[in-house]
Formats: sequence, C-alpha cells, structure tokens
Amino acid sequence: MDHSTLEAIRKEKGFSRDDVADLTNDVISSKRLEHIEKGETVLNPSDLIVLSEIYDKPELCLNYCSSCCAIGKNTIPMYEFNLTQSKDLPIITLELLDTLNSLVAQKDRIISIAADGEITEDEKSDFQSFNDGLEKMELVIKSLKLWAQKNS
Repeated sequence: MDHSTLEAIRKEKGFSRDDVADLTNDVISSKRLEHIEKGETVLNPSDLIVLSEIYDKPELCLNYCSSCCAIGKNTIPMYEFNLTQSKDLPIITLELLDTLNSLVAQKDRIISIAADGEITEDEKSDFQSFNDGLEKMELVIKSLKLWAQKNS
C-alpha cells in the first residue's frame, strides 16, 4: 500500500495528524502517523483497521490484504477500488446485473463442460471465460458489500 494514499485520505477528510491521534485515543500518535505517511514506519494491520474506521474507508483493509499481506496476495484477487471516490449504488447494481447476465448467457456451455467431469483442450477457453466472469462478479459483490458497510 502506498503510504502517501493514507496522507491524501487524511487531508481529504480534513483531519490533522493531531486530530487522528485524538480520534484514536493516541492508539496511533501523531508522530507515528507522520512516520507511516512518510513511509518511514511499516504500517501494521491493527493501525490500518483503526485508520480505515476513522477515515470511513473499509476498502483500505481489503487493499492492504490483497497487496501487502503474504497470505492475501495469494488468496485475494487484486481489488482496484478508487480509494478516494466510491461507486454509487446504481452503478454497482448495473455492474452486478450486467455480470450476472453474462454468466447466465454462459450457463449452458458451463453445464456441457462440467457434465463429464473433465475440461478438454477445446473447452479451456470457454471455462476460463466463465471463471473470469465469476471473478468479476466477486469484485462487484465486494463493491456492494463495501458500499453497504459505508452507508449503513
């Protein structure tokens, strides 16, 4: 995670480093935050959880897991969320429906591929296309969950 992102978000929210220290009851001191924002101190997950709550940016944790955590890098697809501007519910809904329609259109083909329990050479590209659609669906669902988390 780019340390300058945290500084940009803090400034966008109108917080000084002292404000953040106060809001976190000095769990993250203004000096520690300065070192984190300048990249002089490694950001630890517990600090990020606190900052994501203060900044109302739950996507920070997801971004950290998919880009910084050794386990997350291998198990979580890279989510490309714009950390300064979230999508509106109508856009997310349209993306969800579009992705669902695409997967439904491929339904018969994936049934045919799965019927014999094997993926043959001529089925690989269709199977990969379906898998790509599932990954896109996963991203849209995560966007919707983040929207709900921020707006509930």
